[in-house]
Amino acid sequence: MAQRDGVSVDVRVTETLQLEVPGVHGPERVSITVEHKSGQLARLRVRAGDNVTIKRPARKEPVHG
Repeated sequence: MAQRDGVSVDVRVTETLQLEVPGVHGPERVSITVEHKSGQLARLRVRAGDNVTIKRPARKEPVHG
């Protein structure tokens, strides 16, 4: 199956993006809220059912030199 390019969405702090993922018992809703933004860092609140796995990005090690 080919992967689509996705969707680019601009959201402001406190705004929530809603996703509906097909599920066996109907659509599963996932909501992502921008809680805080500072420079290039944003804090997101992800709300989803217990059957949804949320994977965090790997932390990059600081460069010393």
